[in-house]
Amino acid sequence: MSEELKDLVNSEIEALAKDTPEESEEAETPAITEVPEASSLTPEHIEHLLKVLGDDIIVDMLESAGLTEEDLENALDDEQEDGEKDSASAEAPAAGRKPRRKGKAKRRLLFVLIFIGIILLVAAVNKIFMSVTINTNAPIQYSESIDDISADEGSLNVNNVSVSVPTDGTEEYSISYSWAEDDDKYPSVPHAITAIYSGKAEESEEEGEEESGPAKLYSISLYRNDITPSKSVKKGKKASNWFDDWAVVNEGDVLQVPLKSGSINGFYVFPQPPADGETASEYNDFSYYFAVKDKEGISTYVLEGVCLDPERDAEFRTIMDNCIHSITIK
Repeated sequence: MSEELKDLVNSEIEALAKDTPEESEEAETPAITEVPEASSLTPEHIEHLLKVLGDDIIVDMLESAGLTEEDLENALDDEQEDGEKDSASAEAPAAGRKPRRKGKAKRRLLFVLIFIGIILLVAAVNKIFMSVTINTNAPIQYSESIDDISADEGSLNVNNVSVSVPTDGTEEYSISYSWAEDDDKYPSVPHAITAIYSGKAEESEEEGEEESGPAKLYSISLYRNDITPSKSVKKGKKASNWFDDWAVVNEGDVLQVPLKSGSINGFYVFPQPPADGETASEYNDFSYYFAVKDKEGISTYVLEGVCLDPERDAEFRTIMDNCIHSITIK
C-alpha cells in the first residue's frame, strides 16, 4: 500500500475514533503497515472512507476487483443491520444477551480484507502504469554530442548541414531536445529543428475549427541521428557508400530505396503512393538518411517529414522531393 493511502486510512480512522466514545477509551488504533485486523476498520469507518475517496475512484476500484457498486452497497447494508442488532443487544440485560455468531465476524473480516485488497490493487496498478508511462522509451539514449541547431526563414540548420523548406506563412519552428547524462528531470541537449505547417482557419469549415485553431498539415525535421568515430569506421567505408548495405524494398506499403541528391548518396524510406481513387497509407513518415564526413568521423543525418493530412499526400511528396534536393553541406 502506498504511503499516501496509509496516511489517508489512518487519519480517517483516528478521526472516527475520536467521535466514538466507546472506542476512544480503548488503546490508540495502530498505523497500517500490513493488512489490518477486522477490529481496526468497522463498516462505519469503511463507509466514511468510501465517501472521502469519492465515487469515481471507488467505481474504478470496484471494477478492478471485479465487483459492482451494488455488491458494495449490499455488504454495507448487511453490516449496518448487524451493527444495529448488536447495539440493541447491548442494551438488554447481560443474562439475556446471546453470544455473537462467528459467521458475522468472518463476514466482517472478509469485507475488510476485500476493501484493503482493492486499495492495494489500485495502488499497484497505478504504480505500474506510471512506471510504464515514464519508461515508455527506456532505456534513455543519451546525446552523443551537442549540435549547433537553428532555423532561418525557409531553412533548417544542423551544424554544417542546411535544408530549404516551404514558406507559406503558416510555418512555425521549434527545437526538440535529447538527454544529457547529468539531466535529472528534463532533456537539455538540442537535438532536432522542426518546421510545422498548419491549414489556414478560413480554409476549413470543420466544426470546432475556430476554437481549436488551424489543423496541423505536415512537419519537416532535420537532425543528426548517429556518429561513427573515425577510428571505428570500417575499412573501405565512406560517406558516399555508407548505405550500400542497407536493404532495398521496392514493394509493399513501405518503400526503401537509395536516392542521390547532388553529391549525396542517401537512402529514402517512405510510404507507397496510393493507387488512383485510394486513400493514402496510414504510414505517413518520410525519412531521408544521408551521411556526412566531418572532423568527428562520419555522421548520419535524417531529413524527416510527417504528412498529417492524408488529403495532401501527393502535395507533400513533391515538397519532400524538393527538400531532399535542396540539402547543402558547408
